[in-house]
Amino acid sequence: MEVTNLFLAIIYFQLTGILVFKLFVPQNEKTNVLYAIAVSWILGLGISTFAFFLFSLIFPQVTLVQILAIPFILAPVNYYFKKRVKVTLNKTDLIGISLVTFIGILLSMSAFAKPIFSFDAIAFWSAKARAIFIDGRVTTDTLKLFMSSDYPLLVPISQAITSIFVGSFNLVLLKGLTLITSLNILILIYYSVSKYFHFWAAALTVIIVSSITPFMDLTIGEHAGEADIVFALILLATVLAFLHRQFLLSGILAACLIWTKQEGLMPTLILSAIIFWKERKYFWQFASTPFLVSVSYFLFLKSGGVHGQYVLAGNYQRDIVKYILYPAQAFREEMRTLRLWNLVWWMFFATILINFKKVLKYPTNVVAIIFFGQVTFYVAVFAWTPHDQATQVATTISRLVFQLLPLGILLIALTLGKENY
Repeated sequence: MEVTNLFLAIIYFQLTGILVFKLFVPQNEKTNVLYAIAVSWILGLGISTFAFFLFSLIFPQVTLVQILAIPFILAPVNYYFKKRVKVTLNKTDLIGISLVTFIGILLSMSAFAKPIFSFDAIAFWSAKARAIFIDGRVTTDTLKLFMSSDYPLLVPISQAITSIFVGSFNLVLLKGLTLITSLNILILIYYSVSKYFHFWAAALTVIIVSSITPFMDLTIGEHAGEADIVFALILLATVLAFLHRQFLLSGILAACLIWTKQEGLMPTLILSAIIFWKERKYFWQFASTPFLVSVSYFLFLKSGGVHGQYVLAGNYQRDIVKYILYPAQAFREEMRTLRLWNLVWWMFFATILINFKKVLKYPTNVVAIIFFGQVTFYVAVFAWTPHDQATQVATTISRLVFQLLPLGILLIALTLGKENY
C-alpha cells in the first residue's frame, strides 16, 4: 500500500507540473515531449512545495485536502484560458524515453536497498521533512531546531508531502523522489544533446552520465536524498527555457532554483542582468517570480528570528589569497579525475579552448557566464566559510561539480553542434 501511495505522490507532482507548464508556455508553441516531461516535474515540485509553505501561514495544519486542492484549482484555470501546447514526439524521443526507462529499472533495483542515510541528507533536509510531516506545517520555531535552519525548503517539503501521501515517514521510499529527479536529468540531457547532434550521441551521453560515480552516488548511493541532484536539474531547465526565449517560464524555474538551494541566487542574478541588458522588455517577466519567492521566504525567516550560518564579520583576518586558491585548485583536481568523471570535463575544456570565439557569441556565452559565475560563487563561499575549509571542500566538491555537469554538457552541445529542431 505504501508503494502504491508513493506512485500516487509521484503522479501528483507530475500532473500538477503539467497543469502549470500549460499555463506558462506560449500559446500554440511547439514543445518537445522530453522537455515538457522534465520541466513539468520541476514545476510540480516547486509549485506544490511553495503552496504548502503559504498554506502553513494560513492553516493550523496542512492536510491532504489542501495539497490535492492545488491541481483541482489549476485545472479550471487551464480550461478558462484554453491554453494549447503543441507537444512533439518523434522516433528519437521514443529512443530516449526507452533508454532512460531501462536505466531507471536498473537503478531501482538498488535505489531502495538502503534508506537515506548520509549526514547532509538527514541533517539539512530529511530531519526538517520529518518535522514538517509531523507538525503538518512549516514554522520558524521548528526550523530553528535544525542545522542550516535558513536553507530553502523545496526538498524537505516535497519529502513531507510524499510522506503525507504514503501515510508515514519512510526514508527508503523517499528515495523514489531522488530516483525520478535523476531520471529527469537524463531525459533533459538527452533532449539537450539530441537537439544539436544525432540521437546516438545523445544516447551515448546519457549512458556515460548514468554510469559515472557522482551520479550513482547522488541517485542510489551515500548522498541520495540531498538537494544537489534537484539543483542540477533545475539549473539546466532554467537555462534551456531562457534559450527558448520562454522568459516567464525561465523565471519560475529560477524561483524553484532559489527555493531549492541558496546558491540558486547566482545564476538568477546573472540571467536577470543579461535579460535587462539584451531583452529589457522581458525583464520583469523573468525577475518577478524569483524576487517574490526570495523576499517572502526571507521575511518569513526574519519574522521568526531565523539566521544564517555565514556571517561576514570575523573572517577578514584570513590570508584571503590562500583561502581562494585552495578551493580553486580543488575544482581543478576534481574535474580532471577520470575515475569520477570519465572524459566529460576534459572534453568540456578542450571544446572551450578550441572554439573560444564561438563560446563568446550570444547566447552560448550566457551558458558559459553562468557556469563560471557559479564556480566563482562556490570558491567565494569556500573562502569565507566559518567551518574548516579543507573538510568542507573535501565533503562537498563532487556534489558541487555535479550541479554543473548538465550545464557543461549543454555548453558542449551548443558549441560543437547544429540545431536539428
